[in-house]
Amino acid sequence: QPSRSTMEADIAMLYNYCITFDIWTSRSIQSYISLIVHYISLQLGANPFPGHHGAEELASKLRELVDSWELSFEKLVAITCGNTSNNVKCCDEILKIFHLPCAGHVLNLAVHDGLRVRGISEVVFWYCKLTEHFNRSGPVRKMLPGVQKEKGLPEQQLIQDVQTRWNSIFQMICRLLKQKEAVIEAVHHTLPHPNSPLPAYMLSDVEWKQLDQLVPLLQLFYDTTAWISAASYVTASVLGPSLVMIHKALQMVNTNPQVIRCFKEVVLTKVDKYFTSSETETFLNKSCYLDPQFRAFIQKIESKRTTEEQIQMDLHQLIEKDADSQIATLDHVSNSTTSVSQTPTGLNRLMGTIFQPDSIACPDRTTYTTSEMCASEIAHYNALPLPNLDINPLEWWKVHSGKYMAKLAKKVLCVVGTSTPSESLFSTTGDIVTAPRDCSQAQTMERRKFLTLH
Repeated sequence: QPSRSTMEADIAMLYNYCITFDIWTSRSIQSYISLIVHYISLQLGANPFPGHHGAEELASKLRELVDSWELSFEKLVAITCGNTSNNVKCCDEILKIFHLPCAGHVLNLAVHDGLRVRGISEVVFWYCKLTEHFNRSGPVRKMLPGVQKEKGLPEQQLIQDVQTRWNSIFQMICRLLKQKEAVIEAVHHTLPHPNSPLPAYMLSDVEWKQLDQLVPLLQLFYDTTAWISAASYVTASVLGPSLVMIHKALQMVNTNPQVIRCFKEVVLTKVDKYFTSSETETFLNKSCYLDPQFRAFIQKIESKRTTEEQIQMDLHQLIEKDADSQIATLDHVSNSTTSVSQTPTGLNRLMGTIFQPDSIACPDRTTYTTSEMCASEIAHYNALPLPNLDINPLEWWKVHSGKYMAKLAKKVLCVVGTSTPSESLFSTTGDIVTAPRDCSQAQTMERRKFLTLH
């Protein structure tokens, strides 16, 4: 692992970066704040964060941590974090840095709001009681494996929902439906008499059916959250397409039961609350446009035109900052397809002979105005064939690196879609600050964490 001095030297060379942070409180009520820098991906550690966690205090602590690593706030593109009022005020009003809502938090909140819909909340409540009974009752717990074996089902305990753990309710419902026959049989075995009434927590046929109808909807959020929570590949550019996919999947169907339609409506309202601001939409469109996989995904003509205008403005600023901008040489986006798989599109087959990157005319000279350079790079980028969805956009930009478009892509695509990396840091920390160590000094925790991870 690199030393701090080596990491500081690397950081000094950063072009742009994004940060995620999270706050965690130990068993002894000692608070910590994590900071992870993504440029694409550097973990800076966890530090004590005592006292009140208001927006002013949070901004001051983030400045302190960023300054301690000699990072420049001018290079900070965005902060991805939870959507609490203090976090939003800290980023938007005090630090004045673009705040990207943690998509994992948003989707989790939306699902939980949907599960509070009348007609669904009762089913979830009794299911939780049922699971709790199986996990706490010794006789039933011991009986379940035998019944599972008789039914030819895997020997698995039921999963209990954890409010703070994303998607645990989905995993809980899936496990219950998988073990439905064994659960019903085990409950009947525990009755005093064959004709005894079923316990209140036992689900009816209608309630079982409602759970079954929820699974494909919850599966969508489970898969989306898992994809956008990664830290080893680009995630911000996936947010826009993911939100469109969620909207299409949750479209109202007349055959849906009323409770399912209410669930969809509540979930979409919650999701839209966080991702429809003009600043957020602009960023999502830019990141989508600069990811070659999703370049053509911006379907609205107005949005595409606005996005290209924003990209042109950003390119203009990059070129103006270049010390040699007055005599800049035009570097086109390379047309090479080396080591990057390409998929021919219908439009490419139809118009490929007359609309190829090589066919775009460029003036025969060595110096160009800023506007000409911007227009040329955008035109070349738009003319390239669309790649497969399984390519790495960062590798694609290495092969097709225009002088300024690649820089802009590097700036925008370093932003992550969720604050999962910072939260995962505290998952490890919670295992380190065990009960016997709970009274130790907060300052020693970061060293313990380093030794544990390395």
